[in-house]
Amino acid sequence: MTLSDITGETRTLLKWLVLIIAAIIVFSLLMKVKDAVFPASPPPPKVGFGKLPAVEFPSNTVGKNLTYSINTITGTLPGFAVSERVYKMREEKPDLLSLSRAKEKARAIGFDKNPTQVSENVYQWKDADGKILTMNILNFNFNLSSDYLLNKDIAVFNRRADIAVSVAKDFLSRMNFLPSDLDDTKTTTDQYFVKNIKLMLSTSLSTTQVVRVNFFQKNFNNIMIYYPSPTPPLNFLIGSSLDPQILEANFFYQKPSDISSTYPLKTAEKAFEDLKSGNAYISIQPANTNVSIKKVSLGYFMAEKNQNFLMPIIVFEGDNFKAYVSAVTDEWVNR
Repeated sequence: MTLSDITGETRTLLKWLVLIIAAIIVFSLLMKVKDAVFPASPPPPKVGFGKLPAVEFPSNTVGKNLTYSINTITGTLPGFAVSERVYKMREEKPDLLSLSRAKEKARAIGFDKNPTQVSENVYQWKDADGKILTMNILNFNFNLSSDYLLNKDIAVFNRRADIAVSVAKDFLSRMNFLPSDLDDTKTTTDQYFVKNIKLMLSTSLSTTQVVRVNFFQKNFNNIMIYYPSPTPPLNFLIGSSLDPQILEANFFYQKPSDISSTYPLKTAEKAFEDLKSGNAYISIQPANTNVSIKKVSLGYFMAEKNQNFLMPIIVFEGDNFKAYVSAVTDEWVNR
């Protein structure tokens, strides 16, 4: 075989190689065009838990007399995926050492005396200052109360709000309770002064006597978690200027497990019909009966009591207004 023969065969091979590569590129582009024009149908929801319990919204009597208009950026309702994941909540199982662990947590914040049993899983501690700690020893959710509202000489809290956040976090850390899924970027604070045995909103640091710290959980499955009220069930009231103290605490915390299944979702249009017919929970009550809806989104609902599943909701928002509608289609929810 001569050099010219080898050169000719090499050229032929290169031509075929170029043609093959070009064919692959063209085929790939055609498949992309096909997928764009004729997208594949999403897999059907697996509904692995069977029929779900209804989302346990608090009772709500306001909403049926409201009128709604859509005033979103696009002027229309958004489109959602046809299905979304429902997560089973983590289950807390009885433990012979639960009471001992609860006592350790109570001692860490100054409750040294033995508790009184209130119910099967709930115990209560009292300290010399009159503070009362009530704790569920199964899941360690707790409430701390005091008679601070009766203190006529309650001091001005002349510190920055972030000091109150640090005090609340330190309190949880001492109890070994600080959840890993709190979102620091969502933490908020509210300022109050005490008047007539009530908390009143304060507009000035110079008159602030109590600071409420509100903790929120991180988005789950890239979806925001919503609570029954603007104040989440993880909140702390901090007071005293010399040595900031926890005056009141509410710690109700649940975390979803990794066990999930997909369920079909209502369209935004169907959810809007539910809202108009009163089949919704109004989280923030509007100032008047004409409500302009400016934002519609998908969320997860976290109740202030134990729930078995973390379920999606459709959230409607406007000026001084927020409402939740159960997002899973009605045929997959027990009524």
